[in-house]
Amino acid sequence: RNSDLKAMLRCVSFLMTWIVLFGCENRPIDELSAQDLAARNRAVGLMGQYKYDEARQQLAELSGNYPALPDLRVDLAIATLNRQREGDETAALEILYKVLQQVPDNQRALYTSGLLELNAGRASQAESSFTRVVEVDERDAYAAYYLALSLAQQDRHEEALPWYNKAIELDPHLRSAYYGGFQVLRQLRRADEAREMLEVYQKL
Repeated sequence: RNSDLKAMLRCVSFLMTWIVLFGCENRPIDELSAQDLAARNRAVGLMGQYKYDEARQQLAELSGNYPALPDLRVDLAIATLNRQREGDETAALEILYKVLQQVPDNQRALYTSGLLELNAGRASQAESSFTRVVEVDERDAYAAYYLALSLAQQDRHEEALPWYNKAIELDPHLRSAYYGGFQVLRQLRRADEAREMLEVYQKL
């Protein structure tokens, strides 16, 4: 379990930036002026160059100018998290919680806060976030995987297994889902199935 968390921590920064760079749901483009849209794009570009502090400064100004646009605050939370200074993870979560108070079904806020909660060892809260994500988008393999992981970390192996299988069904190359499935099958004492899952993971 600890090795899973360490591996996830290494992936969180990349995933958070990916959510900004390629996430397209509820993007505030239509409501931004041309000048502010360009500023937002520059901030995203800075994150792509790992210049998170500069990106955060631009996004803080933009989100202050557009308080009714929650996705700008999600961007700000992601830049804050990736800056990785002391207290940044807590600050990012606080931003995301406020977004979710305003827009409870904002998928990017749910997804990002779920990853942070999971990384912090708060699997129950992460489960709640990822449950809401998969209810909105049942085709998201990664959300299914992280929901499974949230359940597994609560020793709810029977509940976790179908979600690992769902993640594999949606993305047969999602290696972590096979390893997670192996772990829960081993906990359930289903040795033959666990061995098969591990073999696929090793091949991938």
